[in-house]
Amino acid sequence: GEDPNDPFGDGYDVDLMGDDDDRTRLAGMTELEREEILADRRDARAKIQDRKAIIQMAREKKEREAGGKKKFKPSDARKSSRAERAEDAKGKSSKAQALADIAKKKKDASSRRRADRDDDDDDDEYD
Repeated sequence: GEDPNDPFGDGYDVDLMGDDDDRTRLAGMTELEREEILADRRDARAKIQDRKAIIQMAREKKEREAGGKKKFKPSDARKSSRAERAEDAKGKSSKAQALADIAKKKKDASSRRRADRDDDDDDDEYD
């Protein structure tokens, strides 16, 4: 597994620095040298994270494909995701409902203004 003391797997902390000796060595460099080294470490960390993400996606795909042998139906996935969204919506229902109400009021007001303008234009034709 992963070393809890090295969550990124590159031997550096969140500041991209290693032990005290590494910090001392970096502190003795010019700012340009230090930033070049830190940029290289940042790039290397990004590659490690990308690789981990790809491996994880491949693992999940393999698990899905293995699970597919159990007569998995795509409609089952849609139902479960809909159910999850419905459960999420229940938790946020008052806020979501308030936002939906505001959006509806704006739309209705916009439609009324448009209709009023159309009515005004019609009146001009008969003057």
